[in-house]
Amino acid sequence: MGTGKTTVGSRVGRLLGLPFIDLDQVAGARAGISVPDLIRRDGEGAFRDLERQLLAELGQVSGAVVATGGGAPLAGDVFLRALNGNLCVVLTAEVGDLCRRLGRGSDRPLLPSCEPLAVGGLLAQREGAYSELGQMVDTTGRSVEQVAQEVAGIYRSHVPDQLTKLKMTAGARDTEIVLGPGAADCLGSALGRLLPQVRRVHLVTDSGLPAAVEERLGGALLGAGVSWSHRSVPGGEAAKSQETLTELWSWMLEAEADRGDVMVAVGGGAVLDGAGFAAATFARGIPAVNVPTTILAMADAAIGGKTAINFGGVKNPIGAFHHPVAVFADPSLLGGLAREGSRSGMAEVIKCGVLGPRLVLDQMRLWGDAWENPANLAWLLGQSVLAKAAHVQADPEEHGLRMALNLGHTFAHGLESATGYGLPHGDAVGIGLLAAAGLGAELGLGPSELASELKEILRDCRLPTAIPDGIDRQRVEAAIRRDKKRRSGRAAFVVPGRNSGVALVEEIDVGSALAQLWALAQRPEAIVPAPPPGCDGP
Repeated sequence: MGTGKTTVGSRVGRLLGLPFIDLDQVAGARAGISVPDLIRRDGEGAFRDLERQLLAELGQVSGAVVATGGGAPLAGDVFLRALNGNLCVVLTAEVGDLCRRLGRGSDRPLLPSCEPLAVGGLLAQREGAYSELGQMVDTTGRSVEQVAQEVAGIYRSHVPDQLTKLKMTAGARDTEIVLGPGAADCLGSALGRLLPQVRRVHLVTDSGLPAAVEERLGGALLGAGVSWSHRSVPGGEAAKSQETLTELWSWMLEAEADRGDVMVAVGGGAVLDGAGFAAATFARGIPAVNVPTTILAMADAAIGGKTAINFGGVKNPIGAFHHPVAVFADPSLLGGLAREGSRSGMAEVIKCGVLGPRLVLDQMRLWGDAWENPANLAWLLGQSVLAKAAHVQADPEEHGLRMALNLGHTFAHGLESATGYGLPHGDAVGIGLLAAAGLGAELGLGPSELASELKEILRDCRLPTAIPDGIDRQRVEAAIRRDKKRRSGRAAFVVPGRNSGVALVEEIDVGSALAQLWALAQRPEAIVPAPPPGCDGP
């Protein structure tokens, strides 16, 4: 206590371009009461139980600066598991300095007296737990900036760059995922390493992509000695039309493409889907690489190998699993397409928050406008990528566990189809998440409070929380009844379960399930208008 963990941690986060998480703040938000009041009301034991739960969740996330409570190391093995693979710095200070900082009026139930004897006694009790955790940094008589600079320097000496690299095995193919600012600049060198026999790159980009992004990627390819050709396609659902698919096939035929070539798709989810299907079907399949440029594509479409086109007024009924050789998820590319289109993608991030450790949703609620802060957004995207990669690796072709990634999507696809895809995919997914949370709670499968928490987060992201006015309910129901996720001829709904899990609901009448969607028809307050059609969507 009093060493400046929260103040220093926040500053270190800004210096490193990483988000900052205050575990005591998360504990207070989850308990609905401040930590001091929680201890006074329920005792230290109740707080320590909650703290251990948060530490267990902390071990499942990455890429952040975290300030734990001063007593967190007392959690023993739980704390050590949270530290596994991470860097720990212990801030210290002389007793006299701590007494001065804490003051006599301190609101700390575990240290009611800030006299030197009491402070020294508490330090002595915890000395054994602190001594083996990590590098000690003395803060006595030093400014916040001095301490923060030292801690940031320790981090930089251990971490040469802030790129996260992981390998995902999906069936017979490995996918290398490179995540973080600057990931796109690794495109050429990574292709040379992963596909040493590559002859040419066929670069397919969203027509809304700025020339500077194309030049940046082209430079990365040329710098690695890789030749490339370029084709732009319409963004949005037009990228998944039969016409666009035929154009890509014709282009590759004219270029005499073969299996020694690779297709690199750059853009939003629809472009990755359409170009990926072209790669999957040309010459019985050529290697594909994805460079997502929207939040939606980074959190969802780029990973997992699902490729498809729309047909007969139905979303994604014609498709194939074709896992990319590599994915380069670079948040610095997010300015490349319409900002509103990127905003729409936050629904997929929220979905992954439901599937992952509860700590992610807690942070989204605490941050509020997280998508406006580059460091916070990059962290949320990273957690989304980790959550999706874990599900895909466990079930590459969606025979079971991977169905969890369809959370809220049965409702969402019905809304999209009924609006002729005028409702952006992310907006539809957000509404679908609310309906799924309501259905899960009604069936006793999921937490009753989740729907209200999701509504709060959706509003903070300026996503709609009500179905569009005047929507054709019969068209929604008809689309859901023929949704590609149906099983044994019946619509299937994925709903939130307990403890970050999900449940698959099959034995339910579609009309009964849709009652949760129709309950969202009334708008309790004004909703920020959705972006124009065709921004993005997998």
